[in-house]
Amino acid sequence: MTSEEIKAIVYYIQGLQALWKEGYNAEKVALYNYQFSLKAGMDMPDGLLDVIEMLEMWDDNWMYGAVPLTEKEAATIIQEELSIDIYHPEKDIIALVTNEFISKLKDECSSNIIIVKALENAQELIIYNEYLVALQNILSELLTHHIRIPADILSIIDVIEDSYIKRLQVSLWRV
Repeated sequence: MTSEEIKAIVYYIQGLQALWKEGYNAEKVALYNYQFSLKAGMDMPDGLLDVIEMLEMWDDNWMYGAVPLTEKEAATIIQEELSIDIYHPEKDIIALVTNEFISKLKDECSSNIIIVKALENAQELIIYNEYLVALQNILSELLTHHIRIPADILSIIDVIEDSYIKRLQVSLWRV
């Protein structure tokens, strides 16, 4: 998954959260999905596209007299397809970003023993759902050893809203 695809998922979830704060409405969700698809274009991962199509399909049927999706049903579709809890997405987003970052780093830099060791240590933290700490440790290790990583991999973590992660990322851009 590219950083643009991850951003699309995060922006989609944030938009739905804002919309649902006003109260869930199937018609509003259908309109939001339509507008989001137009803006996002081809930068959407398959899972997000599947969610949008499922919600649009149900909402299109609602227009023809079928019962509209409830908030709980829509939330379940999102959870099943994207593995993100619409009500509390922060931990799920950090998990998604951390796992994708580690996967790309492993594919690209598997010959670097320092990176391999940092990834092994991160896996131990991930077992205990400490995704943020795992990501912090990997970035700190990369920075400590002045290891340059490809920009497309580093940009995967753009969506993380942690100030410490942001500082590490900015420092790594300079390496």
